[in-house]
Amino acid sequence: MKTIKIITLSIALAFIGTESNAQMQVKHPEKKSVHALGVSAGFTIGSGISYKYSPSRFSVQVAFTPYKNEDYYRIATGLSFYYKLVDAKKVDFFIYEGTQFIAKQDKVYRSHSTGYPNYITTTSSELVKNDYYNVGLGFGFEFLIKDRVSLNLMAGYAGLEKFKKIQPIGEATLFYNF
Repeated sequence: MKTIKIITLSIALAFIGTESNAQMQVKHPEKKSVHALGVSAGFTIGSGISYKYSPSRFSVQVAFTPYKNEDYYRIATGLSFYYKLVDAKKVDFFIYEGTQFIAKQDKVYRSHSTGYPNYITTTSSELVKNDYYNVGLGFGFEFLIKDRVSLNLMAGYAGLEKFKKIQPIGEATLFYNF
């Protein structure tokens, strides 16, 4: 998991720090990009690699994070919808709705003891599966950092783990617009 985060962050920083050649320059800075690829961190928009399509004031974003080892797996997918209320050159203001589905399985170890006189303890393991979703609503700002790099910061309320918890949340995405 750390390796994926380090690679993704390295790629994002390379896009930020690279001075563009003529092919990479934005020819019409007043016209914003329709496609964006980035890294998300959020309870409802999803976490991991993200893609956003913005044909107009309305946008849709998908995010995906797979993780697996011998005893554990976690797959999270997010689907979010955005509507821009203010469309400015450097900062946009929008409302959003996000839904994230999480499927995970974990190996749980249990100890069993026999009673007097032997006191023998045995350990067994079982796979425990847990699937749930998070749903949230809120508002956010999209800051244009460089010609092709933007940062979305969002805040809102969410129903977490099939509405077992309802609480305020914060979410963020760093995008490379193309």
